[in-house]
Amino acid sequence: MKYLLSSLLFCSIAVSAAPSTQEELCGTTNYDYNIHFGPQRVQFATRDFYAFAVAVLLEEELYFNLITKQPRSFFENNNISVIDVQRCDMEAGHGYGEPSDHEYSFYSMECALYDGGACLEKDAVFDTKQKKSIISQDLRFSEFMSLYDEWHNRFDHHNYPVGYTRDKTPLGFITEKTEYFCDYLPCEYQPGKKEISIDGDGYNTAHFSEAFQDAKNRVHFLNKVLTTKNCEKNRYQFANRELVRMNFIGKKDNNNETKIKVIKDVFSQKRSAIVTFELPKNFIFGVEASGELVFAAVVTGMRMNKTTGKCELYFRSPVKEFSGKPELLTGWHDAESILNKTVSIKYLKEVDPGNYENAKKAFQQTKKDIAKNYEQEKFYLHQNRW
Repeated sequence: MKYLLSSLLFCSIAVSAAPSTQEELCGTTNYDYNIHFGPQRVQFATRDFYAFAVAVLLEEELYFNLITKQPRSFFENNNISVIDVQRCDMEAGHGYGEPSDHEYSFYSMECALYDGGACLEKDAVFDTKQKKSIISQDLRFSEFMSLYDEWHNRFDHHNYPVGYTRDKTPLGFITEKTEYFCDYLPCEYQPGKKEISIDGDGYNTAHFSEAFQDAKNRVHFLNKVLTTKNCEKNRYQFANRELVRMNFIGKKDNNNETKIKVIKDVFSQKRSAIVTFELPKNFIFGVEASGELVFAAVVTGMRMNKTTGKCELYFRSPVKEFSGKPELLTGWHDAESILNKTVSIKYLKEVDPGNYENAKKAFQQTKKDIAKNYEQEKFYLHQNRW
């Protein structure tokens, strides 16, 4: 299926007093939609929280699209690819590792909705931990991109050894780098063999060779290394849905009663929502809150904790695992402390097919404009931040 993306700023409604009790905040109905999602993710200290949130929300749509067609084990063992939902910007050669990564959530969802869907994690791998010890994806991906610099310096711009051209990069170089990639990706490479398989559409010699030869720049190279042809051939579509964004920054209705009502309304439709909030002090990763330091996670449940007397929200977010020490946001958290810091809530809802087609055409034009003008992209993302 495919989706319509609309930017909907929060409209003015009559301001009512904040709930006087935790029971009034939470209400009488409990929700828990964790069955809608794939396995717990590992984030390895990257800043791509926005892409994780988009991928998680799309997993829920995939669940409803395929629940009558796939066994339960399919959902238990698969995630939507975090790399693939970022592909529109990475294909343009920028975006990954930018200082304002959090601004890309809106564009990433548009990309998945209007530019061909999204594939599964196994076909565009973000978690690069395979044979090597745990290190951050940021560091590993930086090393991947440095290999492009090495190739670029040795073989690009006609700086080839005698007898070679760009489309005939020495096999020894590709073989050497394939062995390196396969320390971190699920490859077909087997150490000790003189030749590496070039058949199939997975992570193999042909795949890496094409990435070296066709990439426009470092970030585009990273995208091509991590995204296989299986991904391109098997993207799931998400039709006739739109992303609604409720922005609370500077609004009169910036109160917890309004925010919890939005969440309850989404839950009543059997769906979850992305909540973007400033990080409370020491809430996660020991980071203190600031006006610009925000985090996005998917809220999938709500309950009244009778033991603590607190209304709680369940958040689904990747584990930060670094140096073997996991830190987990996923779980039940005090609703009031999160709502106090919430700056926006995003969710998907059904849209008219005609409106979806119009939005798809508009996105394709935006994508072309962004490809031509990086400054236009930064302006677009700034206008749609949070």
